[in-house]
Amino acid sequence: MPTWHDVEMGDVSPHSTSARATGVDVTVTDVSFSYTTAGDEEQYRMFSSNYPVPGFNRPEMLYVVDAVINVPIQLDLMIENLGTVSSGTIDVNVKVLHNEYDLFEMVNQTVQLGALSGGNSNSVAMTITPTYSGNHTLVVRATSTVLDDNPQNDIKTSSFTVASMYFNCDSLVGWTPGTQWGLSTDTGLSMGSSCHIGNGQSSSYTNNLATSLVTPVMDMSDVASNPTRTNGLSFYYTGSAASGDIMKIEVLTAMGGWFQLGSISNTIDQDFVDGQDYQTFSVNNAGATSPLIPVPNEHFHSQTQFRFLFESDASGTDIGYYLDELVFVYDQKVRQDEYALSSSGISTVG
Repeated sequence: MPTWHDVEMGDVSPHSTSARATGVDVTVTDVSFSYTTAGDEEQYRMFSSNYPVPGFNRPEMLYVVDAVINVPIQLDLMIENLGTVSSGTIDVNVKVLHNEYDLFEMVNQTVQLGALSGGNSNSVAMTITPTYSGNHTLVVRATSTVLDDNPQNDIKTSSFTVASMYFNCDSLVGWTPGTQWGLSTDTGLSMGSSCHIGNGQSSSYTNNLATSLVTPVMDMSDVASNPTRTNGLSFYYTGSAASGDIMKIEVLTAMGGWFQLGSISNTIDQDFVDGQDYQTFSVNNAGATSPLIPVPNEHFHSQTQFRFLFESDASGTDIGYYLDELVFVYDQKVRQDEYALSSSGISTVG
């Protein structure tokens, strides 16, 4: 989960005791995110850092991404003047840095905020459109036109995670559903439906099943070679399976086999009459805990697919599982045209 912290600024020295103080001390106190259209908010909000989510009891820090690739996202930047004197106009600069490349700025934009009196705060909005999925770093800097007494607190950073794919289980076009897999309106989050293995909450799946729901092919061959944070997938799930029955989460390998990433078994919620209880995952990986199920880097390739394999034995049945809000994250390497060089020769005569 993103944690705000001060950045050590090696190129800024504190004012000497003989310097004249101005009484201005601006700082960035908060950054929040919101989608720019009602449709985008409805589609992506359940696993995004926008908070709160109306009608859904999700802890504030339970999310996977801040944004979705190629989808505009609004940043609301809260700036405070901790000093006693008016700051003058404040330049608020936002950079998004690729974690796997030094000094590669995916975003570098500046907006202006009017003067803040001492002890006051205000926010300014900026909209950006992320063009790379994965785990990035957001850097926000506030610079006043009046000399700042404490430049060490002008910058704040956080992680900025962008989804590569986000599915709401409102359509299975492009998917491959096996026996007893389909869409269900028994329960659903964003779009009122979910991906379901079984025959509805008033019935049950059958014994001796081995049936899969397979995602569309996703070209993830542009994955960065040494990601510093977790690449993987997550989703919400509910429902119930009898003892001995299991749903396996798998990824297609480059050799054509299936590699198991995790599994679900037992009961989450067997009765939706009184509402629905959903669960997701909590995995500690690459120095952070999040709902992302890690996927080894070698399984991101040009024909990447994921499947949900449900297996039942002959000892009993239940209503089955319901999946929703499937989100995929992987760090994309920088495109060649971002750093391509061109040159023209110079000819001389004589």
